[in-house]
Amino acid sequence: IVTLIGVLGSVLGVALGVWLGSALAGLYQLNFRFPFLDFTLSPQVALAGAGVSLLAALSGTGWAVFAAAREPVAQAMRPPAPERFRRTLVERAGLTRWLSQPTRMILRQLERRPLKALMSIVGLALAGAIVMMARFQTGSIDYMVDVQYRLAQQHDISTSFIEMAPRKVVDELRALPGVRQVDGVRNVAVRLRNENRMVLTSIQGLPAEGSLSRPVDTRLRRIELPPDGLVLNDYVARKLGVQPGDYLQVEEMEGRQTQLRLPVARLMQEYVGTMAYMDLDALNRAMRDGDVISGALLTVDDDAEDAVFRELDRRPGVVGAESRLAAIRALYRTIAETSGLFTWVAVLMGLVINFGVVYNSARIALAERGRELASLRVLGFTQGEVSYILLGELAVLVIVSIPLSFVAGYGLILFMVHGMESDLYRVPVHLEPSAYAFTALVTVLSAIVSALAVYRRIRQLDLIGVLKTRE
Repeated sequence: IVTLIGVLGSVLGVALGVWLGSALAGLYQLNFRFPFLDFTLSPQVALAGAGVSLLAALSGTGWAVFAAAREPVAQAMRPPAPERFRRTLVERAGLTRWLSQPTRMILRQLERRPLKALMSIVGLALAGAIVMMARFQTGSIDYMVDVQYRLAQQHDISTSFIEMAPRKVVDELRALPGVRQVDGVRNVAVRLRNENRMVLTSIQGLPAEGSLSRPVDTRLRRIELPPDGLVLNDYVARKLGVQPGDYLQVEEMEGRQTQLRLPVARLMQEYVGTMAYMDLDALNRAMRDGDVISGALLTVDDDAEDAVFRELDRRPGVVGAESRLAAIRALYRTIAETSGLFTWVAVLMGLVINFGVVYNSARIALAERGRELASLRVLGFTQGEVSYILLGELAVLVIVSIPLSFVAGYGLILFMVHGMESDLYRVPVHLEPSAYAFTALVTVLSAIVSALAVYRRIRQLDLIGVLKTRE
């Protein structure tokens, strides 16, 4: 029976996986402008998923099946022996005077089946970890965009020139109507080397007096560029194996292809790209090109941005211009299209797992203790007290699992972030309090739905059948 359920679940899972994979391929093709991108189901992946599902299902039932098979036939025909009573840890600690009789029953049942309680808690915690991972993406991406595009960068428009221009061009751009401030910058495509390690990137020269673009440290404080040497982000430093004070071989990839040996002045944390930074004057001195720039950063009045773009488009020396806010909006639009669907899929998975764990635990407990609970009703316990005994046990499991789900979710997020590191971006581990609250809310809501489904069965306990038994 379990194998049949596992096979049917695997078939359904593969079908849903094909649908989600095709949807993801369509989103990638739309957002990254691929001419075509087809989803192909790998047989190895499908077999691996089915194998893991069957292994988990059979492992969970195998112990019970073999334990039952080892029982002598005569022993199996006898009614189950009453549970051996012993005082719980809470009772031995002298706390029983603050606990009602139904509460003591709950604690005794949990101590009698510690492995069952532990596995239920682990299942609920892992389901909550999936939900937490889904919520993490939105908060971390918001934080990454705020740091990179709102704090480190203060300009409205960035523009690039066809070739190097003297720094006095800044005065011409500042004279355009609607322009409030201009900083000249220089970008040099380079190859950074340290022994046998190499990174292709660019060095951005920023003016010492400029304020429109400035890298920030881990405390979100703007970094003052040193008068000499490079400022590297920690990702590039790890790839090159360097620390502040080490020297790098710098090979220019354009123009005269100048080769330099520059010191690493300090490290910083940056979430987008592999850019290196340097004081503009120091960069120009090292390149021996004079006081030149290759682009500019502008801040403009809100109602003048379109006019400034038109004016820049008329200038033959300008190769292109980009709006920072437009880039942010495009990034959020892409993120919403690509991650929104999978966020809700992860939340749905967490809900289903939580519901399954709680509901199955309640059904098993009801099947095992149905006669006991019905006997309590006959002895005078109210329906509410009997429901409290069964559902209170589940409530304890859910409450204990919530903080563990936070720990498991944080570990899962660290693992995912480490695997997502690339030259394009590094996602920060930034969890808003709402992520923890949402995880707890999903766990509690799914537990409540499960409890309502079980409560209906508690009301249908066969009291007459209990009275007819000779036990």
